[in-house]
Amino acid sequence: MQDLSKYSFANARIRAMLSALLPEEFFVSLTGAGDLQEALALFKGTAYSPLSEGMNISSSADLPAAERFIAAHESAAYRKVISSISSAKERDFLALLRQKLEIEQLKTALRIWHRRLPVAWEDYIDKTGSGSALDFGKLVDAENIEEFILLLDDLPYKRALMSGREQFKREGKLFYLEVALDMDYYDRVAAAISRLSPADRRVASRIIGVEIDIENINLLLRFRKYYSRNMSEMLDWFIPGGLRLNKDHVRSSYTSNGITQVVNSLSLGPYSRIKGIFEENFFLIESFLYGLLAKEVKGALSGFPFTIGTAMAYLVSSRRQAGLLVSILYAKAYGHSKENIMQSLNIGV
Repeated sequence: MQDLSKYSFANARIRAMLSALLPEEFFVSLTGAGDLQEALALFKGTAYSPLSEGMNISSSADLPAAERFIAAHESAAYRKVISSISSAKERDFLALLRQKLEIEQLKTALRIWHRRLPVAWEDYIDKTGSGSALDFGKLVDAENIEEFILLLDDLPYKRALMSGREQFKREGKLFYLEVALDMDYYDRVAAAISRLSPADRRVASRIIGVEIDIENINLLLRFRKYYSRNMSEMLDWFIPGGLRLNKDHVRSSYTSNGITQVVNSLSLGPYSRIKGIFEENFFLIESFLYGLLAKEVKGALSGFPFTIGTAMAYLVSSRRQAGLLVSILYAKAYGHSKENIMQSLNIGV
């Protein structure tokens, strides 16, 4: 009864927001556009109409501006969902989920800083729309990783980057800093989930568990494909809390015969298609996995409606929408065919 009263307003509001998301048919039409300009014209009359009028986007060089606009729209959706929740504990949990957007911005700042790219950070990071308190200008101009970390004083990211700093300095790979940020984030999310009501805890654990499985699968495949490391070192960066994957399973399935064995160890239950996809195209795996996450949130919507699952379902769906829009626009700018885009992004499946 407490959950019913707590989520009655939020449930109605968020379900209305869910109904306003772009339908799958829109993405199919977008992939079928003849070129970038034709694709942009399809946004007229939608929540993204500025992409078709007033933003002066004519080529791939202008797409970072479109990407920032889409990111700002997603961030605004997070704020709207969070404001619809009346209970502080649940609102704080959703605010923590929003922090994932800021972590992705921080990773972008790390890449600009590390590669000393001759670009303006404002072209790639939308600070205004996200409301981030990070000083990206100072971060990208930091002299070294120690200065970069010091600029994050009093923020949870400082502790995370400190844990990956030594391996980064030894090998010069941002991978260790990025994974450290993810591990710390999901550790804090797990702590927040433990403070929710039993009903909220069950649904939140399932959705976050699939997200963690996705992070771990990407982690292990990237680690084995691009870095020459043994399984023990790889598992040091394994994020606990996954729904179906854990360290013991991956460790027991591993042999020294290479990445194929890693893929085999991950091909469980709903993840069984990973092996076939990996053999066809390594870069399709992430799209396939996020399709599974979308199915998981549909399950959250079809169950008892008065839980935090409705809010999480919207946030996951909004994130998938933003990712698809950005990917399709870049694909059209580079002349990819409708069939190639739909297959790569798991659209219409």
